[in-house]
Amino acid sequence: MSDSIILGSKLNGPAAHKSKQEDNNSPSEGHGIFDQMQKTDSEGAVSSSCGGNMVNHPSHYNQGNIECIDAIVAAKGWYETTVFCEINAFKYNWRLGNKDSVPQELGKMSWYTQKAKELFEKALNWFYPKNKHYYAIIKKIRAKNPDTGEWFDAVLYTDGKGTYARELHDFFNKFQPKE
Repeated sequence: MSDSIILGSKLNGPAAHKSKQEDNNSPSEGHGIFDQMQKTDSEGAVSSSCGGNMVNHPSHYNQGNIECIDAIVAAKGWYETTVFCEINAFKYNWRLGNKDSVPQELGKMSWYTQKAKELFEKALNWFYPKNKHYYAIIKKIRAKNPDTGEWFDAVLYTDGKGTYARELHDFFNKFQPKE
């Protein structure tokens, strides 16, 4: 049996194949599903008829003047927030058309992808002259030398292709801060 799409919702079973003539109780504007229809503004952002932008900075993600994503960055750091954004973008792509409207889900996927890119680009603050690449510090850690058993301070860093570790002192001697 094939699936039918009605107003962006996937329906299965006998109800999916009901014709308009068979449906004497067709919803009209102001009733049922039409109350929850979504509109797209001039910038492509989706908002619901309840009010508010459902993609870019929805009000239910704010407490006072602090947006949830900013609180996540403050609590977890740029790297963990970037991973969170990448995972959310994957989720919206995965469920595309199965929950919210396609434009809304594409908008959310794009928002999280752009936020991950913004956070990553902002973190690329360390230049390595030897290969002329920029790197971002993920975090400072304590590491143990497996040969000597001695503990030392180290830094985890990335260029977006891999994750590396280097003794803290060595990192700051070889890498230059972005100007």
